[in-house]
Amino acid sequence: MPEPLTPTPSLISHLEMYGIRHLQIQSAAEVLELVLRYYPANQMPVKTQYLIEGLFEEGKI
Repeated sequence: MPEPLTPTPSLISHLEMYGIRHLQIQSAAEVLELVLRYYPANQMPVKTQYLIEGLFEEGKI
C-alpha cells in the first residue's frame, strides 16, 4: 500500500495554484483547516504552515 502524501510546501503550492482560488478560500486558517481534514497535524511540517500564512500575508492568494 502506498504511503499517504505529506502536506509539503510543494503540495501546498499546487493547492494554491489550483484549489485555493477555485474554492474561494479567504484565509490561511481555512487552508490549514482543509489540509488537517486529510492529514494528521503531526505530519505537516511547520514550514508548510509558514508558507500558507506567508502567501496570504503577501497577497499572493
